[in-house]
Amino acid sequence: MKTVLHITEAFGGGIQTALCSYAKTTNGDPIRHLLLARLRPKDDTGMAVNALFDEVHTVEGSLLNFFLAARKAVLDIQPDVIHLHSSFAGFLGRYLPKGKAKMVYTPHCYAFERRDISDVMQEIYYRLETLGLSRIDVVAGCSERECDWQGKWGQSRLFT
Repeated sequence: MKTVLHITEAFGGGIQTALCSYAKTTNGDPIRHLLLARLRPKDDTGMAVNALFDEVHTVEGSLLNFFLAARKAVLDIQPDVIHLHSSFAGFLGRYLPKGKAKMVYTPHCYAFERRDISDVMQEIYYRLETLGLSRIDVVAGCSERECDWQGKWGQSRLFT
């Protein structure tokens, strides 16, 4: 049985819907889905994720707390696949211990494309996004646009 550890820093809304969809579509397959999610105060987390995932762990507080919890989870669980959801989880995931796990990254919209932040912050997020790409085995883009960015950065294994 394969173990997939889903890690997300932004658990509300669309990411939660996508995570539940992944778990539903593999129901009956020999896959254990585990979830580590950072809860943010305004996230809508009303979906019944506990019924879809074999284990659900939540983290409150700072990004440092989230990173430390993710690191501990990876070391304790030693999953076959680490699936990072969101730009922040994707960035932090580049510094997690990987072991023999395959690392999958789904940005769910790149932070540098946000229009509610300054041009300087967009540039910082863009540069951060390009760091450590060699540790990512698969980019599972939610859109062709996400996959196009990865192609521009030299990431060859893409799918939507």
